[in-house]
Amino acid sequence: MFVKINRDEIHQILQSVSAIASEDLDEMAAPSYLHSNPFIRWLMWKRLHFIYNLARLTKDISVLDFGCGLGLFLPTLCDSSSRVYAIDLFPQFAQYLSRKSGLQVQFVYDIHSMAPESLDIIISADVMEHLEDPSSFTRSFHGSLGSDSPF
Repeated sequence: MFVKINRDEIHQILQSVSAIASEDLDEMAAPSYLHSNPFIRWLMWKRLHFIYNLARLTKDISVLDFGCGLGLFLPTLCDSSSRVYAIDLFPQFAQYLSRKSGLQVQFVYDIHSMAPESLDIIISADVMEHLEDPSSFTRSFHGSLGSDSPF
């Protein structure tokens, strides 16, 4: 089931962490989920809903949200899969949401430390363009994905 977090909850998440630069929040697309233009907000949620449909998540898979940002996709991932991992430069927002919502998310601090073939799906939405060396991450992704992975 796709889970959408309301604007008040997003404000709570943003207020949970005090010391972060506004340009970092911009990079996390936080303002887009709160934008005054309803089309912008719809578009941000629509892209996550599209990813959800594309991933065809099932309860027997493990998934990594690489670059989870505020953690807005984590409730959906936790509802739809058995093991959820998340990584972000600023994980404190997603950690707050996970604690507040009782989500079972294991936060990872280095993709290179993931056990070989430990994941079925890696979701990396709007992240790779921010990396200095994306190919090193894709190599790590490949090593972390199980041989049964459809991707």
